[in-house]
Amino acid sequence: MNNKTENALPILEVQLITVQKTIDLNHTNKTFFVVLEGKFELSQETDRFILKTGDVYFMSHLASGKGSIYAKSSVLIVSFAPEFISQHMPAYPFQFVVNSYRYTDKYYGNLIRQLMDISCQFFTDVPDHYLIMSLSYGLLHELDKNFTVITEETMASSDKNSDRIRAIASYVNKSYSLNITQSDMAQHLYVSPQHCSRFFRQHFQMTFLEYLNYVRLQHALDQLQYSDLSITQIAFQNGFPNLYSFNRVFRQYKHTTPNDYRKKYIASQKTSLVSEIQTQDSDTSLQSLKHYEQLLTLPGTIMEDAAQHKALELNITNSSRTYPTWGSILNIGLISDCLMYQFHMQLADLQSQLHFQYIRFHGILDDTVISQIPHTNKYNFQSVDTLFDYFLELGLTPFIEIGTKPKKLSFALSNIGSFMDKDEYLPYSLNLEKLRPLIKHCIHRYGIDVVEKWYFEIWMDFDQYFITEQLEDTLNLYISHYAGCMETIKALLPKAHVGGPGFNTVAPFSVLDQFLKKIAAQNLQLDFISAYLYPYESRKDAANKRREGDETIIIGSEQIIRKRVKRLISALHRSSIPNKKIFITEYHFSVSPRNHMNDSCFQAAFILKTLLENEDSISCFGFYRAFDISSNYRDVVAPLFGGSGLITKDSIKKPSYYAYHFLNSIKGKLLEKGQGYLLTQIRENSYALLLYYYLHPDSEYLLHIKDYPLITYSDHFFPNAGELSYHITINNLNGFQYLVRHQFLNKFHGSILDEWASMNSTSHLSGSDVLYLKNICVPHQSISILETNDQSLSFSVNLMPHEIRLIEITPVSDI
Repeated sequence: MNNKTENALPILEVQLITVQKTIDLNHTNKTFFVVLEGKFELSQETDRFILKTGDVYFMSHLASGKGSIYAKSSVLIVSFAPEFISQHMPAYPFQFVVNSYRYTDKYYGNLIRQLMDISCQFFTDVPDHYLIMSLSYGLLHELDKNFTVITEETMASSDKNSDRIRAIASYVNKSYSLNITQSDMAQHLYVSPQHCSRFFRQHFQMTFLEYLNYVRLQHALDQLQYSDLSITQIAFQNGFPNLYSFNRVFRQYKHTTPNDYRKKYIASQKTSLVSEIQTQDSDTSLQSLKHYEQLLTLPGTIMEDAAQHKALELNITNSSRTYPTWGSILNIGLISDCLMYQFHMQLADLQSQLHFQYIRFHGILDDTVISQIPHTNKYNFQSVDTLFDYFLELGLTPFIEIGTKPKKLSFALSNIGSFMDKDEYLPYSLNLEKLRPLIKHCIHRYGIDVVEKWYFEIWMDFDQYFITEQLEDTLNLYISHYAGCMETIKALLPKAHVGGPGFNTVAPFSVLDQFLKKIAAQNLQLDFISAYLYPYESRKDAANKRREGDETIIIGSEQIIRKRVKRLISALHRSSIPNKKIFITEYHFSVSPRNHMNDSCFQAAFILKTLLENEDSISCFGFYRAFDISSNYRDVVAPLFGGSGLITKDSIKKPSYYAYHFLNSIKGKLLEKGQGYLLTQIRENSYALLLYYYLHPDSEYLLHIKDYPLITYSDHFFPNAGELSYHITINNLNGFQYLVRHQFLNKFHGSILDEWASMNSTSHLSGSDVLYLKNICVPHQSISILETNDQSLSFSVNLMPHEIRLIEITPVSDI
């Protein structure tokens, strides 16, 4: 504790505690607790909760309990004189409520910064007392503006009347100095005086006059303490009809006279308001606070550039454009993985919520799926029947990738010449003799009308076309393979959709140009062009500039995905192949099955950015891998290992899953779209606004990924990432009152990676641990009721880096 003595300071004490200890909460001070690092446990009567880094809590009443500061934690405690806060607190039934643990939909950054600014000034050798007073009143303004709420007991019984309660408080606060009556109040509310009287007794637990006098008294207290006006002048300026009335009300609430109250307050200012408590010395505390200002990326002078503010004005207009099919393809990888019971369960759960249209897989012709009956030319299709029956039952149309793609196909982080192990290379012709029997069997089992709706993608081994000297031979080999597969399929299914080649856009686009020319020259039918979309690009290694295949893989610029989509469109336009669709059958931030970015909120923001920026150019998209169990190798023990899927091996939904869930929730007419947002009409007079805050990693990200711990490294690639503040206005609304429901997911709410990190990233979870994570790794939700002004609805939203947020706006009359 840094002990300061100052006549008029409202600060009682400022402590920065950095040691593990338990503190007593039995005092009357108005106290703020800010967790700068680690954890702080609060226990008050029956209420117990743990604040974490960046949390803030305001104790505004007489507390009885304990506060436990954990090891390796830092907690800032700022206590104000009771009278300073009390005289400015809003009148009943309103109060200041600051609790970031319980009320997570509010923005606490400005409040924390103000407390830290006050504390920094308090710890300086020569504090500026006027500045401390100014900062303290600024803190009160922040509390009044953003943290004033109706008391819980009143709100519980008056939820539908909260707007009327606010209207009453606003009217009285503007008119308290005038001679207003209950009849004036009733006329303002457009109700009868009798109804107004009943309303006050029911929701304020007092009469209108009692409430009016209480408000008048709060304003009078300020003048008694900080002005030289006479008591008679104060009484009349605040609406009391005479001095007798003022004295009577004053005694009722303060149990003393106005004159004695003023004398007692003046005397209290002549003594120190600061207690003797030992913590860090002033210099150490000041340096620590400056460190945490940087660490928490708080708004203000130091981190002013980190915060972004945007005004977003949206208009409700008539639209005939329907919701696009952004996530229509569900990729499951090797089809033999679907034979696992756990796979069946996860697939059914995912499809019941997200409703994909196609299920894409490879390896259908492998011996593990279709085996030849010994000593015959017949095949056993039992596994195929089991899987296809299940897919069709779930409403999924097969999207069959025909090729010999290995299971462990992924980018190496070293150079582009080793996309997969050379000993995994398999010829195109392997098991191809099973294709015709397979199609005939499916037609017999499901009917030609069903099977003709299936898609067949002929895969090209992209590992080969990076070596440009062999490109001509590589393309000729693939074209021959494609022609054979296409003719086999079309002979049995003339209306089936056949395409390829699964072009990897990391490669030079000249490869795609030559492929399209050869397809056109041989007059081969190509129903769609498929491509893979990843944000990688190659950079020639300085030591091996002349060697092919020695380019280093790095992350490209933020616009690399959008640019490659445009190049795909241009390549198609340059070709003589008319009116063909482009399918992105695989896209992802990383194909590595060991990248914890896949488990984080970053992946969710990446999905929304990729799909929303390109949905008008691409027919459909396929997320690289749906389930972590598809890449669950023998070395996996931990619940999270950086798998590429939407769902962990323990069936816990990742942030990437909820990106699709949010998209699925905004189906309707597309009204407006821009960078970071999309507005749709989901029902008549009901709308959905989707927001995301994407930050792109440094281009050197892949080169340094192994330098950081698996759980924490992601923070190092987004330095000084401040929050994004939106002020949103929606125009042309028809209703008067709207229920606004927010669902959001960020680092502190619903992120499986961060929740697991809070459990010390343990490798072994019990069944109850898994259930706990399933229950808490969901989007946080908040609800408010807002009124329109001239058919416009306005509200503010603060997004954390990589946060995704769904805002549903529904007329109250429809609920």
